Amino acid sequence: MIIKKATSTDISKVASLVYDAFEQYELFNIGEDKASKANVLRKLLTINMKINISSGYCYLCFDNEQLVGVFNLIPPHMKQPSVIDYIKSGALKIILTSPWKTLIQLLKNIHRAEDIMAQDKKDYWYLDTLVIDPNSQGSGYGSKILTLIKEKVTAPAQLKLITNAERNAVFYRKNGFHTVRTTAFKQDSSTIKTWLFEYQQS
Repeated sequence: MIIKKATSTDISKVASLVYDAFEQYELFNIGEDKASKANVLRKLLTINMKINISSGYCYLCFDNEQLVGVFNLIPPHMKQPSVIDYIKSGALKIILTSPWKTLIQLLKNIHRAEDIMAQDKKDYWYLDTLVIDPNSQGSGYGSKILTLIKEKVTAPAQLKLITNAERNAVFYRKNGFHTVRTTAFKQDSSTIKTWLFEYQQS
């Protein structure tokens, strides 16, 4: 498997892959009009990927020249993107052109999930995103890529991530991560759970 840093020319295919992976994700099950939610979610995920690509944190994973996965790995002590970063990446356009109810609900859910890390110092590596091409899932790529990610982590050798899906929680436990804490919040008639996971290099 070959891993390389994504560049601005990769934004379209990366954003498409990430959207396909997160389209049915529990955190984004907000019960709004499907077309409206799909449009806003795609834009939000694209902005996130643009920022990570421009910061040099986004990596593409290839097997036999086929793109099989993408991940964002953020080093310790990195500052959060500024308002200017978001505006440059298209945030203002989303605000002006998106249905407010859909946009606010998606952002609210993202904020609720990320609150699980609010009490932690930023002295760890953070795996912001790890997605496998839906057509390649079940082939062991996730574990292989995660092993390569662990090798990229240097002192302080602490790697954290969050997930909102039980299937992902099972996957990370299988790959040596342990649960730091969990939280949950109500979304309509369902409960959305968030896991904070940590991997410590021995």
